[in-house]
Amino acid sequence: MKVKRLYAYKPYQEHFCKLKKCKNILTLTTVNSRNDRQTIQKINKDEYVFLETGELKQYKHTENRSENTKSVRESIGRLRDLINNNFSGGKNELWITLTFGDNKVYNPKKLLPYFEHFIKRLRRKYFDKKIDYIYIPEPHEKGDWHIHLLLKSNKSLMIPNKDLNALWGQRICKCK
Repeated sequence: MKVKRLYAYKPYQEHFCKLKKCKNILTLTTVNSRNDRQTIQKINKDEYVFLETGELKQYKHTENRSENTKSVRESIGRLRDLINNNFSGGKNELWITLTFGDNKVYNPKKLLPYFEHFIKRLRRKYFDKKIDYIYIPEPHEKGDWHIHLLLKSNKSLMIPNKDLNALWGQRICKCK
């Protein structure tokens, strides 16, 4: 991917531009044209009309949210913006991966109690620091789950791995 310096980039006059600022990251998006005309008309929750041809079509409903690639792409974009706006790799930030040992978790809904217990213990031990976080559950290839966690504190944050492992209590806790 070719990256241009912002001051050297001059979009064509007829292009539409969107500039997004997240802390120290600027993202410039340009498009040739804007889609500003309606192409479909919703009839009900299952059907719509394609206006150019008058053709009646069926919506493709998905079983779960992960099957809808547009929705997943939008969620990833919002998460990227949230991270870029709040984290910059400072001394008051940590990236942690929480994994499970022999008692692997295959149901993502069962992750939350483990995680909430970990956060309570972490905040109790480091009560002098205001700790905020973003966590992202993710499946391994074999189907069991682990958690990626970004921590941010109002003060310098240095937590030894042995302390994190003791607080997590499940298996391995890797900190960067």
